[in-house]
Amino acid sequence: MSNKISSLTVALVCLFLLSLLANTALAGALHTPPLPIEPASIYGVEMVSADSSSISLAEAAGMQWVRRNGVKWNEIEAVEGVYNWELMAGLEQEMILFSEQGMQLILIVRGVPEWARTPDGFVCGPIAKKKFKAFANFMRALVSRYSQPPYNVRYWALGNEPDATTSPYLTQYGCWGDPGDPYYGGEYYGEMLKVVYKRIKSADSNAQVLIGGLLLDCDPNNPPLLPDGTPKDCSSAYFLEGILRARAGSSFDAVSYHSYDYYGYPGFYANLNWGGFSGDTGPILDLKADFIRATLAKYKLANKPLFNTETALLCDASPDCQTTQAYYAAHSYVDAHKSGVVNSIWYSLTDDWRYTNLVSGGVPKPAYYAIQASSHILGQANYVRQLETELGLAIHEFNRDGHSVWVLWSQDGDPHLITLVSLPTSAWNVYGDPLEPILELSVGLEPLYLEW
Repeated sequence: MSNKISSLTVALVCLFLLSLLANTALAGALHTPPLPIEPASIYGVEMVSADSSSISLAEAAGMQWVRRNGVKWNEIEAVEGVYNWELMAGLEQEMILFSEQGMQLILIVRGVPEWARTPDGFVCGPIAKKKFKAFANFMRALVSRYSQPPYNVRYWALGNEPDATTSPYLTQYGCWGDPGDPYYGGEYYGEMLKVVYKRIKSADSNAQVLIGGLLLDCDPNNPPLLPDGTPKDCSSAYFLEGILRARAGSSFDAVSYHSYDYYGYPGFYANLNWGGFSGDTGPILDLKADFIRATLAKYKLANKPLFNTETALLCDASPDCQTTQAYYAAHSYVDAHKSGVVNSIWYSLTDDWRYTNLVSGGVPKPAYYAIQASSHILGQANYVRQLETELGLAIHEFNRDGHSVWVLWSQDGDPHLITLVSLPTSAWNVYGDPLEPILELSVGLEPLYLEW
């Protein structure tokens, strides 16, 4: 890659001086959630199980949110009207641990009992309409039980990726998707919400009901092309609009969704389903957030909070991916701050699905340390803006207790030489290791943090 001398010196001098004046006024001005949602930090992680050791690892990385795909309605109420809470014993102990450590738990409820399925349904499928009330009664009992001490659960996600289609083989998804419906089954899911939401609130008025993390497979406005040259069917992305068409906009408190990107080659990643590329758009987290907000705005609900409840760089078996995954983690959390989501939850802490786990065999991987650095440096900071720069260089500005913090990296892979107007008081690499502050620095693929 060729060296280049940046033309940014004068521009950066002006922008830095202006930023010192503008920080206070601009900080936190973007997409402030209307609900008093705690904690303030956006950092979180998915756990497939938890104990004191794994929770300590999550805490050390600055994780204040945790997500568990743990409540199986089909098992707890296998017989209608009979709740077998003994099956929750293991998860109950986890809830107590999370609460004792001050971590906010998002609990997913999934699985349909045989007696509550549609005639052609599966455990991974929609609930029969005549059993919506039974599900509402279950949710009321569940929330009544676990919203209280020592559990203190506040956030409830109804299904996981409900815009995915039904399947006799899958169990971890919401699976309300109907390819034969123009809104992919979203209206039917919305009808369920209208019945269930009121019962949840009657059990705990502070409960927060989340649309179960939307998969949003691809962008219907710009569908990718299949190998035969035809556009991919992206109609599943209309699931959310179906919910709103069912007049269920007042029957959920927030929309959760998922955003993954795919490893390409060292330092670069993409998700062509959403037109995302590290050298241009960066992670697709905010591309999906923009789509969701545009959909909500059509129904005058643009201020609904968004939860990014699954994110990661999918590495699969590539041996070269771990460093890129660490860089991606830094990019992704900058993107999360920028987009104004309530939280961004990495999938996962220890589950090695597609090599996304942050910890393997008890040993943290590079992405773990990158998230730890991001949370410690930016956890309580406010996003201010993205500075205008030449193509191929990204600089994002934050305000942290009156201090200006920049996160910067090369998007095109070429080194960018920049001259700063003032010597930073602190500097760190992507893993949070301190660097010697200097006025002239070469910015490459590795994200850097500077503070004045």
